[in-house]
Amino acid sequence: PTEFREKVRLALRRKGLSERDVDHVAQVVELGLKESGSQRGLDARELEEVIKILKKNRDAHSLSSTQIDTVEAVLTEYMGS
Repeated sequence: PTEFREKVRLALRRKGLSERDVDHVAQVVELGLKESGSQRGLDARELEEVIKILKKNRDAHSLSSTQIDTVEAVLTEYMGS
């Protein structure tokens, strides 16, 4: 929900991601949750899918491998919040 999104967005910004990169990650997460029909937040399978999408679609964003690892760490930390 909203509190989760705000915490994750803030954490990603603090880790050095640009607002644009954070927006892209948020879009990928939102699409994943909508497709799965999840109302409770991100679970481990959905997190794995988000990371796969980010790694597979490098031309759609400017995230480096290190930044994708950061996204994974932050999402894992806040998963279930």
